Amino acid sequence: MAAEPRSCRLPPVSMSESAEGGPMAQQGPSTVDRLFRVFLALVFVVMAVEVFLLARQNRELKALVSSVQLQIAASRDMAKPPLQAGEVVEPLDLTTMTGGASRLTYDDPRDTILLFFSPDCLTCEENLENWSRIRQALDPARARLVYVSTAEAHSTTRFASEHEIPEPMLVADQGQLGKYRVFRVPATIVVGSGGVVKNVWLGLLSEEAVATLTNARS
Repeated sequence: MAAEPRSCRLPPVSMSESAEGGPMAQQGPSTVDRLFRVFLALVFVVMAVEVFLLARQNRELKALVSSVQLQIAASRDMAKPPLQAGEVVEPLDLTTMTGGASRLTYDDPRDTILLFFSPDCLTCEENLENWSRIRQALDPARARLVYVSTAEAHSTTRFASEHEIPEPMLVADQGQLGKYRVFRVPATIVVGSGGVVKNVWLGLLSEEAVATLTNARS
């Protein structure tokens, strides 16, 4: 009988060992594949960031252009003289403290006394006492008093609460202020029936102005 060749028997390999990474397991992605996938992910991240930055820059540019246009329009308007007695004004489209729309018309036979102010204006704060005296002496059958803020509703509400300013109180935007050529506050404007301007006072009211407003409408 021929001699069996000398050899070493390999231990048997189970299927589970092969599937879990044994000698028969398939090789994973190479280092080059992993690096390429990382590179693609970085490219996508960079592109997303660039798109976001471009969109933000576009919004900022639009806001800047709009602001410049408003400033140019405002500078043209500010060169105009304030309202004069005898002029006829259009109704005011205002905003309430809760964000609703309110149209102020002059169909009422009574006079309308418009009190334009800003919560950040120290002279307006000083003028509140004069306006309070006018309100207390006012005959509701002959005139109505309307506070018109040039600021947003939140700061206006806080200002009104601190100084106990009564309703009605409304907010005017730049477009509506431009219609009445109100570019400085405080401003006190008396509008009669049909929108005819009767009196205009800019700045702090004098004693003579307070007397004129109270005596004629008390």
